[in-house]
Amino acid sequence: MSPFLLLLVLAAPEDLPPAAGPALQGVDPERIRAHIEFLASDLLEGRGTGARGSAIAEAYVAAAFGAAGLEPAGTGGSWFQRVPLVTAVTKPESALRISAGGGDGGELELRRNEDYVLESAAESFVIEASGDLVFCGYGIQAPEHSWDDFQGLNPKGKVLLVLVNDPPSDDPAWFGGKALTYYGRWTFKYELGERLGAAGVLIVHDTDGAGYGWDVVRNSWGSERSALPRRTGAPPALPFQGWLTEPAAKRLLEKCGQDLGALRAAAAERGFRPVALGAVVRARVAQEVRRGDGRNVIARLAGGDPKLREEAVLFTAHHDHLGIGIAEDGDSIYNGAVDNASGAATLLELARAAAAAGTRPARSFLFSTVCAEEQGLLGSLFMAQNPPIPAAKLLANVNMDGTAVLGETEDFTFLGAERSKLGTHVERAAKALGFRASPDPHPEKGFYFRSDQFSFAKVGIPALKLGNGLRYRGRPEGWGEERFQEYVKLRYHRPKDEPRADWNLAGSAQLARVALYLGYSVAERGDPR
Repeated sequence: MSPFLLLLVLAAPEDLPPAAGPALQGVDPERIRAHIEFLASDLLEGRGTGARGSAIAEAYVAAAFGAAGLEPAGTGGSWFQRVPLVTAVTKPESALRISAGGGDGGELELRRNEDYVLESAAESFVIEASGDLVFCGYGIQAPEHSWDDFQGLNPKGKVLLVLVNDPPSDDPAWFGGKALTYYGRWTFKYELGERLGAAGVLIVHDTDGAGYGWDVVRNSWGSERSALPRRTGAPPALPFQGWLTEPAAKRLLEKCGQDLGALRAAAAERGFRPVALGAVVRARVAQEVRRGDGRNVIARLAGGDPKLREEAVLFTAHHDHLGIGIAEDGDSIYNGAVDNASGAATLLELARAAAAAGTRPARSFLFSTVCAEEQGLLGSLFMAQNPPIPAAKLLANVNMDGTAVLGETEDFTFLGAERSKLGTHVERAAKALGFRASPDPHPEKGFYFRSDQFSFAKVGIPALKLGNGLRYRGRPEGWGEERFQEYVKLRYHRPKDEPRADWNLAGSAQLARVALYLGYSVAERGDPR
């Protein structure tokens, strides 16, 4: 028996229901393995949003929920919540042309997917747009920091060249210090460009600033993207948006008589003002546009207290990945075994263990695998806006996005717990189960904003992302960090994220038990807001 389980047996908390102990002890890592091997198999073709493989995954999850004895909690008494999506596939004839000095003689040679990626949020088959190129620092307006990268500029009709991430800082009160804020996310920069009426936004990629390499940008944005239908009254869609590699941006700025390093340094200062680059950008986005549906799969374990069972704790993990994409070493299936078959599989197993425990928690548990996370948290965003029960009755969201497949860890991370009273439940779990609650080891990568709990937090529901830490049992200091960096470099958003026979799923089972403890703690004690 692992030290983790032994402590649970010896020190079951008195203030949790009798079912909590059996539920936690009932988690089986080999069941998690079986789910991963199916969800991340080539048969499911990478579970691309709206694709056949994703539909198979949704049916599989629903069947597993049913076999566990859970109730369907989707629309109309079904297992599913339909998520309307608009999907655009960028065609090869799309092109980005940039002419320094406004003349074709100074046109920069650019290769699609090698030097840039390009897409459009407009629901049209061909979008052509152009505008003067302006360097706008980090592309941020943050009144609470007295920061405006657009001062003195009318951005309407301009093409905005911006840096990824936030202005650099060591002060946590200043743009989060080393921790990425939402201002640094690519989503914010596109959203602001749209509100300002820009003709387009181009983000300069760098691996440290983005938190991932160019291959992730290319694989994630290089062809197909989905979005929720635009809401009535929303501003016109940004005509085009995209990324430039850092080398391409350097070559462009040199043609404009500028230096990227000098501009980056200037952009870090409070008095920065936009720099007109004397270049014209012409973009042509040819795309196939289709409307369709994704599906969130939702199940319920009804609470045991008739007065409290209408309230619920929601457990989530996304079941989608990138589908079939750019081939690497002859393999074009992006299996997404860790990201996020592991999270979905762990959720299925903790749901089964909770249902099998017998006695119910006072309040209900909701379990959901959500769609289209890789497209910008779309499935969870739709659910947060259209919750299966009134939002005020959703007491907390515990989200799992990638679990430990290399063994047990001594620590766990709880991204976002400090933003509500969920932190007190984390403290109880750490004491009862004997683990260390570690801070985010890579706050500069902005993981809190990159997974589905953020959708629920935005509408006021206490939410956290639960993850195994990097201190692996029986491994030397730094081993976990080395494995993490290896995964990011070689397998994250790449075809090599596949199941492996030598995986040790004890770490995923650990995480399921921590998630269940948190769920029971909230279900018994009430609203953690």
